Amino acid sequence: GFVGFCYGAWVGMHLSKTVDLVGCASPHPSVHIEERVGGDVAALAAATSCPWAFFPAGDPSSGGDGEMYDAEGSVFKALEEKFNGKNVTKRYASMRHGWVSRGAIKEGQFMAGSGEEVQAAVKECVMDICEFFVRCGLMRRNQAGLPPPPIKLKKPVFVKVSTIEPEARSLNLLLKTVKCEETEPGKAWDAVLGDDTGVVTFSLRSAEHAELCKAAGSSVRVQNARVIMVKGFIRVVVDKWAVMKPADVAVEFEPKSDKDISSTEYELS
Repeated sequence: GFVGFCYGAWVGMHLSKTVDLVGCASPHPSVHIEERVGGDVAALAAATSCPWAFFPAGDPSSGGDGEMYDAEGSVFKALEEKFNGKNVTKRYASMRHGWVSRGAIKEGQFMAGSGEEVQAAVKECVMDICEFFVRCGLMRRNQAGLPPPPIKLKKPVFVKVSTIEPEARSLNLLLKTVKCEETEPGKAWDAVLGDDTGVVTFSLRSAEHAELCKAAGSSVRVQNARVIMVKGFIRVVVDKWAVMKPADVAVEFEPKSDKDISSTEYELS
């Protein structure tokens, strides 16, 4: 890996033409120096051996780092043509060129900014570089001091009532209520719900869930429910790991009441 500040990015670009690097990063890059020596910046970028992460500073129209480093810029596009989706660009528009390496060094010398905003931006940029190197496989998240990656939630896959079998688990269902009857005062209820393929009986232990099922025709979303067998018959339960809530959008089907999954007796071993 390689980190080049300012004209260090230009040095890194040339280095990466002859050395097989895995990833390079540059806060406030100055690859455009290539133009001053008669070269082509985009061609230089196209010859690199690895993806890059750029963190340009300021407003390009007001003296900040040029647009070539942005997503629609010539340098970044040249990199994307070679390493599609692996490059990064993030502009720190409120920072001055040089803020990472020369922000508030000491009084009397050039300072590319000072104060809490600069300190926060320096920290953020260093973390951005670490994130990029983690993606490149150069670092591990814990070694880089990065927080765990956000958990990607999967969309639930909803199934039909007719597919429910004994001992089924992780059931996600979109249902309409048929009826709900109290079987043990204040403690237990049997609720019949269904979809356009059949109906099934839920054994409920929550007054909140029972209240949700009392009005016939209500649309209900169930996630991560499971089946228990009661004297050989299927009953669905919503335990502490499961969810029963009003459906986000009302279902349009009518429950197929003539196919009752819970009326079939199974001979269990």
